[in-house]
Amino acid sequence: MDPVIIIGAGLSGLVLANVLKHNNIPYKLYERDASQESRSQGWSISLHMCLPYLERYLGAEKYATLAERSSVNLQNPTELEMCMANGRTDEVFLSTKNNDTIPGRPVRINRKRFRDWLLEGIDIAWDKELETIEDNQDGVIVKFKDGTVAKGSLLVGADGVRSRVARQRLGETVFWEHTKRSPVRCLGGSRRMTEKEREPYNEKFSRTMALLFGGDDDRAYLAFMCVADIDMTRPDPYLVQWNVSCITDSEPDADTDAARLALVKEWGARSMGGLTAEFIAGIPEGTPVLDLKLYERIPTVFEGTLVQHPRLTVMGDAAHCMTPYRGEGGNHAIIDAVNLGKALMDVYKKNTPLAEALMEYEEEMIQRGTKAVTESRQASLGFHGQSFDAGINIGKKIAAQFMERMQAARQQMEQEKAKEQEEERKTA
Repeated sequence: MDPVIIIGAGLSGLVLANVLKHNNIPYKLYERDASQESRSQGWSISLHMCLPYLERYLGAEKYATLAERSSVNLQNPTELEMCMANGRTDEVFLSTKNNDTIPGRPVRINRKRFRDWLLEGIDIAWDKELETIEDNQDGVIVKFKDGTVAKGSLLVGADGVRSRVARQRLGETVFWEHTKRSPVRCLGGSRRMTEKEREPYNEKFSRTMALLFGGDDDRAYLAFMCVADIDMTRPDPYLVQWNVSCITDSEPDADTDAARLALVKEWGARSMGGLTAEFIAGIPEGTPVLDLKLYERIPTVFEGTLVQHPRLTVMGDAAHCMTPYRGEGGNHAIIDAVNLGKALMDVYKKNTPLAEALMEYEEEMIQRGTKAVTESRQASLGFHGQSFDAGINIGKKIAAQFMERMQAARQQMEQEKAKEQEEERKTA
C-alpha cells in the first residue's frame, strides 16, 4: 500500500508518525515550518490521560525517556505540583504539594523538548505548505506550494485549528460555521524569576503550576502561572509562563505588546491580591504579550462526511479544537494519534478495510472529542462568570473530576492490556 500522508508536525502528527514507524507502517510527514527551530512551540503542557497510550504504543524503550528528556524540570523530571487558590486572598483550596499519589503520575513537559523528543528518528519534509488535495476511492494526491507532489493511501490532517484538510473534508462554509471564537479574552506571556523571587510562590502555591481565581464588581478573572523551564546555570533560572483571562467585550483591542501588558496589569490590580497581584505587577516592561485567540469546534460536524472523502481524516485541533481550561486539548490530540495508529495497524497488517478502520476511529474520536469540547467550554464559562464564588466552586469540581479521569484512563488501558495478554496466551 501507498504511505500514510500526515500534514502537520505538531504533537498529534509526530505521535502518529512515531506509532507508524514503531510498527513498520509507511508514512510521509509534511510540515509548513521552514525548520525545526523556525517557530516557537509554546511553553509547557501537562500530559496525563494520554500517558498510558504513549507507554503502550511508542515502545517501552522510548517511553522510558519521556520525562527525563521532556520535563520542565530536568533535575526532578517527575515533579508536578498542582494548586488552585483564591487569587485575592492566597487561600489554597486544592493542592498536590508534596503529594506523590496523583493518579496516573502526570508529567509537566516543556513543549519544545517534547517535540524534539518526538522528532528523533522521524523522517520529515520541512517547508511544505499544502496547496491542493485530490482524493477519491483509490487514494490521495497532494500538491504543495513549492510544486512538489505526494501520493498516499490516506491523508491525515494534523494541521491545527484552521486545518486545510478539515476544510477539504467539510467545505469552507460548513467548516467556518462550526468553528466558533470563545468569548474568553486571554492575554499571556512569560517572565524569568530568580530563586528569591520564585521562593514564595513555590512555598505558598506550587513548584509547578497554579490556577488563581480573582474578580471585581463586574466579573470573575482567572490567572494561570506555571514553570515552563528551569535552568540552574542562569541567575534567573525559572521561566514562568502566565496568562490572565476574563469574559469581556468592552476592553480595548490593545494592538501592541505595551498596550496588552498595561491591560494585564490593570486586570491584575482590580481583580487579584496577595502574591498573584504581586506577580502580575512584577511582569517586566517590554515583555511580549500574546492575545490568545481561543476557538472551539465540536467534531460532530464530521459525522456523515467520511463517505464523500473516504481517504481523508483528521485529529487534534483539526478535529476538535477546544479552550484550555481543563488542560485536555494536547492529551486528546495524542490519544487521537495513538488510536488512529492502532486502526492503521489493522489496515496494513490484518487487511482490515480502510473504510471500516476509519469509521471506528472517527466514531470514538467524535464521541470523546465532543465531550471534551463541551466540558472545556463549560469550564471556561464557569471560571469566567459574573460570580467570583461560582468560579471557585466550579474549579473545585473540575479538579476532582480531573483526578478521577486520570485514574480511569490508567485502569482502562490496564484492562485492555490484560485482555490482549489473555488472548495471546490462549493462541500460544
